[in-house]
Amino acid sequence: MDIKMGEKQSSSEEVSQPEWIKIGLTNIGPLKAADIELRRLVVFYGPNDSGKSTVLRALNMAVRIIAGLSVTSAETFALISNEADAGRISLDGFSGSYEIELIRKARNTVAVKITDKTHGGAKTVSYEAATSSLIIPSRGRLGRPPVNVLISVGLSDLNITDVSGEVMRIKTVSLNDLMTPPKDSTSINEYIEYIKEVNEVMSEIADAEIAVVDRKLYWKSANMYFDRTNTSSSVQRMSLIAAAYTLANKMKKRGALPLLYIENFDAAFHINLAKAVLNFLSGTKFPIVVEIHNDLIFRAAVLKQFNYYIFDNGAATKNLDMFEKLWREVQTMADLT
Repeated sequence: MDIKMGEKQSSSEEVSQPEWIKIGLTNIGPLKAADIELRRLVVFYGPNDSGKSTVLRALNMAVRIIAGLSVTSAETFALISNEADAGRISLDGFSGSYEIELIRKARNTVAVKITDKTHGGAKTVSYEAATSSLIIPSRGRLGRPPVNVLISVGLSDLNITDVSGEVMRIKTVSLNDLMTPPKDSTSINEYIEYIKEVNEVMSEIADAEIAVVDRKLYWKSANMYFDRTNTSSSVQRMSLIAAAYTLANKMKKRGALPLLYIENFDAAFHINLAKAVLNFLSGTKFPIVVEIHNDLIFRAAVLKQFNYYIFDNGAATKNLDMFEKLWREVQTMADLT
């Protein structure tokens, strides 16, 4: 498989100002204090249980509450740091500015205080619920969240939370689900266009494409076709990311505010393919978060000057000096390039 390491060329449309989101977390999960800006591609680096996935959980819950949709009080309770009595989530973007405070109360109840600061005001909604029940905002939709479509890429499937309409849609889909032709003939043209766009993304990253024959997935490389059994896990994962990216991009064109979160990015990729995928994703206009544990891939991201946050000791920082050995290695690699 030929991997394409060149920079993604941006069109005139792509060089316009990208969307951005700022999320602040205080006493949320393992994070004591973290202020994170999500603009284009952002790399999260750090060990397990350092707070990377906590950002995704907090964001998912916040956008549902802002959209006036229910959450379980158990998940709000679980987000508060163990040693704290309250946790705080702030969320800012082009479409709105909000602050959500989660407060532990007696007998395992949770008070939720939501402040809408979008137009310089401070409208507040407060309510309580038992841990085992649903929390349903009494005033319905507060406004338009800075993110209203959240797509999380796992190892073999996508988790999609869509609050862009009046009804919340949460679903898990596999690559096979995304690539299977629709039974409704009126949707076939849209399906063909989707497959075409996914393959355009894949062809910019490496010499690989998807084909569907008799509702079965195949991968084409070097003019040969391979089924799932004979296709590497790295190519299948790249296909899933390409499908998720294409889905998010299509929803954005329809007026949604998507965010793509790629969990355990380095679980299936070798260094060259990882770098090629990151190069492509760096050209996006909507926010993409890539979760990395591998030192080599993180060093490559730093050398490419991609935006990043290091998760450690209850904080998210950009300070490489705290990792002296890593910083020396990055500098050495930069001198050799």
